[in-house]
Amino acid sequence: AGAEPHLVLDLPDRLVVHKPPGWQVDSGGSDEAPEDLEEATLEVAAKGEPLLLSRFLEAVLGPRLRPLVIDATHLRGFLHRLDVPSSGLILVAKSYEAFWDLQLQLVSGTVLREYVALCHGWASPEQFRAVQAGVLWQRRRPGPSKVSRHGKPSHTNFKVLAHGLRKREAYSLVAISIVTGRRHQIRVHSAHAGHPTACDGKYTAPSTFDSDRSWCARNFLHRCRLAFNDSAGKQQQALAVMPRDLKSALRQVEGRDEASRAAMQLWLAEAPRGW
Repeated sequence: AGAEPHLVLDLPDRLVVHKPPGWQVDSGGSDEAPEDLEEATLEVAAKGEPLLLSRFLEAVLGPRLRPLVIDATHLRGFLHRLDVPSSGLILVAKSYEAFWDLQLQLVSGTVLREYVALCHGWASPEQFRAVQAGVLWQRRRPGPSKVSRHGKPSHTNFKVLAHGLRKREAYSLVAISIVTGRRHQIRVHSAHAGHPTACDGKYTAPSTFDSDRSWCARNFLHRCRLAFNDSAGKQQQALAVMPRDLKSALRQVEGRDEASRAAMQLWLAEAPRGW
């Protein structure tokens, strides 16, 4: 924590911003909960205010583009969220026309969202490949999301990159892409599959979370790649390297074999990576 957001890609009518951990994507959308603001308040700016990504964008974009950033009926221009403890890339519309164009791209599957995570256990590359299970979250009943047949259809793809050990505890480094974007979807689906993300205070046992916190600063989940079409229909992409705090945690995990060690080193390098 302590890092500031920064623009990764700035196009005439849309942009990609890097969200550090501790900042809230305060879109004002239907999947935003009071607990999000509580989490953000734990990471306060020097002037004692919650770290809200919309305020950063207001300052960066200037008066001409502010109407959309302050318009909660259009999610303040945000096309998606990231959990407060997570880091990574956020797609933002700078005009109403771009907002609806990108919304259409989202529902049609044109927007690609890719992540890297460290999960508990040695996940099987053959079995831990996709989870398609409904995710239920009810705004009127605050609390974690859960897998339920009453939930919204949800689809997460996983690719096991490496197996590792830390003090006899097994972990898997995993690349992730999502087809849908439900609240806490990746964390819920990985826990449902028996491989919860490291340092997750909502979807692991308290004892596991306490143990993880002793060596991993926060939830090990980072959105590393976004791809989408610009206003001319040309694909654009943005990449973000693994942040320093997650690299520090990953260095404490020893690769199970030569292939795993090589895969971990690739992610510890400065070159950004995707799926």
